[in-house]
Amino acid sequence: MKAVDSHVGSRLGQKRSQERLTVATLAYRLGVGQADLLRYENGQERIPAHIVTRLCSVFCVSPSYFFHPEFDESADGGPNGAPVGVAPPAPAQTGPHERPSGGSRC
Repeated sequence: MKAVDSHVGSRLGQKRSQERLTVATLAYRLGVGQADLLRYENGQERIPAHIVTRLCSVFCVSPSYFFHPEFDESADGGPNGAPVGVAPPAPAQTGPHERPSGGSRC
């Protein structure tokens, strides 16, 4: 398990609680089992990209929501915890990782 998996899972769990969704409800909306969702939240399993996309739709956030604030992966990455060969993310232009409005249900 890497630090990023733990961080993303923690952000997922926080968002689920904030939105007052049960594990059963969110798992159903994502099309995954409850045990899978709990493994994602606990950082025991990496969240597949297609599930991140579904999470963004359910919560009306951009993928960067799950990765911010920047995770410290110094044990796995380069200087200052940055993963080797990966540029830092561009700053959000629309607020705290919210999608811009404009016709979507979000």
